[in-house]
This record gives sequence, structure tokens and C-alpha cells, in this order.
Amino acid sequence: MLYLNYEELRRDYLKIQCRYNEILREKENLFLKTQPQTARFGTDSYIKGAKDNSFDSYLIAKEHRCIDARLEEAKALLNDLKELLKIKEQELRNSKDSHDKIYRMKYIDGYKTIKIATALGYDKSSVYRILHIIDENIRNEIKVATK
Repeated sequence: MLYLNYEELRRDYLKIQCRYNEILREKENLFLKTQPQTARFGTDSYIKGAKDNSFDSYLIAKEHRCIDARLEEAKALLNDLKELLKIKEQELRNSKDSHDKIYRMKYIDGYKTIKIATALGYDKSSVYRILHIIDENIRNEIKVATK
């Protein structure tokens, strides 16, 4: 049952993708601080002396938080996981196991249950039963992985 390995890699890929997006948002929030702000009248900020250069502050904060290094690391992980996912998908496509075929047709190719049944020569209820088994196996795998 290769679909469990594929599903695990897919979940890992999505986690790294979320982490990459969080780092990008952090970088974006730092960058937004460099953009011009509206003038605030009624304050004595012009009296306080020299103002910090917002772009220098941005670069210092970015360097302090190692944003570029974290982005590069997350991007490298994303690329590696993407390649592994492609390899696993190809293995899944070449698999002769009925569960793998049904998983591939339903969740990767997006076929409807009736089309899967006619393509594989099963009746619709058998396909539903196998899909239920696949879903149970994936849920059990997730429970084991989170413990």
C-alpha cells in the first residue's frame, strides 16, 4: 500500500509549505515597516532629532531573525519533498494494488466513484467500501504520526 507513504509525504510537503508562507509573511511585515507612513500632526516627533532609517532597521531585523537563511532552507526542503512526491506518485501510478489504484484515481486524478468502478470493473459499492478502508488507514496513520 504505497498510498500511505504518498499521503505522509504529501502532509510533510504541506507542512513545509505552511512554514515557508509564514516566513514570507514575516519578511513582508518587516518590509511594510519601511513604507512611508501618513503624517501625524500634533506630535513633536520632528523635535526629537534624527529619525531612524526604516530601511536600515528592516535589514537589521531581517538579518537578526535570519529570514533569508530560513527561506532558503524551507525552499530547499520544499524542492526536495516535491521531487520525492513526484517519485512516489510515479510508483503509485505503476502499482498493481487495487487500493493504490483507487486512491490514485480518486485523490490524485479526481475521478468520480462511478468512473473508477467502470474503469476497474468493480461495482460502485465495492469502490465505496475500499475508499472507506483507505480513509480509515489514512486516519489511523495520522493518529500514529501525531503521537
